Amino acid sequence: MTRRCDTMRRVSVLITNIGEMVTNAPGDAAGAAGPVAAAGSAAGLVAAAGSAAGPVAAGGSAAGPVAAAGSAAGPFATLSSAALVLDGGLVAWTGPASKAPDADEVVDAAGRAVLPGFVDSHAHLVFAGERGAEFAARMAGQPYRAGGIASTVVATRAASDEVLRANLARLAREMLAQGTTTFECKSGYGLTVADEARSLALAAEVTPEVTYLGAHVVPPEFGSDAAGYVDLVCGDMLAACAPLARWVDVFCERGAFGADEARAVLAAGESAGLCARVHANQLGPGPGVQVAVAAGAASADHCTFLSEADVDALASSGGTVATLLPGVEFSTRQP
Repeated sequence: MTRRCDTMRRVSVLITNIGEMVTNAPGDAAGAAGPVAAAGSAAGLVAAAGSAAGPVAAGGSAAGPVAAAGSAAGPFATLSSAALVLDGGLVAWTGPASKAPDADEVVDAAGRAVLPGFVDSHAHLVFAGERGAEFAARMAGQPYRAGGIASTVVATRAASDEVLRANLARLAREMLAQGTTTFECKSGYGLTVADEARSLALAAEVTPEVTYLGAHVVPPEFGSDAAGYVDLVCGDMLAACAPLARWVDVFCERGAFGADEARAVLAAGESAGLCARVHANQLGPGPGVQVAVAAGAASADHCTFLSEADVDALASSGGTVATLLPGVEFSTRQP
């Protein structure tokens, strides 16, 4: 089966008339044109002017070409009068605008500066309510518990689509303003068939990188019936959510889901055409990383508590990336 995360419409885009361009390839300073590895998608251009549809205007105006032909500073390079080509979601060519190849689409940067955008591969943006009291408790020394998610679930279920959409749009604008041009967005605060489906539909309005996280925690109405909830996540909820998502995720952690439950969720998601990600080893040592690697997941996220065996498994996995979330550790005082 072809998984949704493996499919992407192939379109090449030429961005030309760049006043100054910063790249992550120092060799570009010499003006050499060639393929450049990109961490993000074709959307990965910072837009300082506040628009998601174009490169960022440095200083808010078209400053024109920079005198120097190019310079390198550490791992970065600066090119003037430059251009770049995006092909299939990757930066395929950088160099002088005068030597730019043809592409399917052309964007005129009008002398603006272009620099790599940040990519956020782990974001929870569809929610309502706030957890200020829980944050205060953590700052007072009380440990973080996965069950704290439940308070956000209550607020999210009670919120209208308009409230959720407005908060999502606000957060997406804030991310863009701070230079994040490509981001993933999870569900996980609805935990009913209808609420998970509407969360994914809303997320898809702002990003194509949508993740089904029905297996965030077991909701209160299921009590101790974790098996019954996993059946729902792998059955009716998946059927409603898979058409709206590209990824499936599971919180494999004490207080959430164990290894066998996580494997069942990931296997069901893959059978529905989704690619796997895993919340792993956040609150303590556990099986999450090993589950992620065995499932061929794209990432094991958090990875706060890793054993040598976990590190070796990630290093030899051939594709599972360890996504570290230091901001989470600061706010939860973990470890």
